[in-house]
Order: sequence, then C-alpha cells, then structure tokens
Amino acid sequence: MGSFASGDAIYQLLMMILLLAIVGFILKFILKMIGQQKKKQQYLARLEQKIDQLSEKVDRKM
Repeated sequence: MGSFASGDAIYQLLMMILLLAIVGFILKFILKMIGQQKKKQQYLARLEQKIDQLSEKVDRKM
C-alpha cells in the first residue's frame, strides 16, 4: 500500500509540472503576441508620421 501511495504522489507531481509547463507556454505565447502588437502599432505610427510629412510637402507645393 505504501508504494502505491508514493507512486500516486509522483503521478500527481508530474501532472502538476505538466500543467505548469502548459500554462507557462500559454503565457509566453500571449506575451509574444502583445509584443508583436506593440511593434505593429509603432510601425503604423511611423507610417502615419511619414504620410503627414508628405502631405505637408504636397500642400506647400500646391
């Protein structure tokens, strides 16, 4: 009976480690996606500035 209980405890420990690994992977994936969104926003902001600058140049030439 003692060996069965320790085997069960080891099984529960392995399942807990597996669960934590899955949760960690999901969190890492979410953080990566947030980082990519920030990069896209910065890129779009730079494009917007360039468009504004070009618009000002065109307005001055007209």
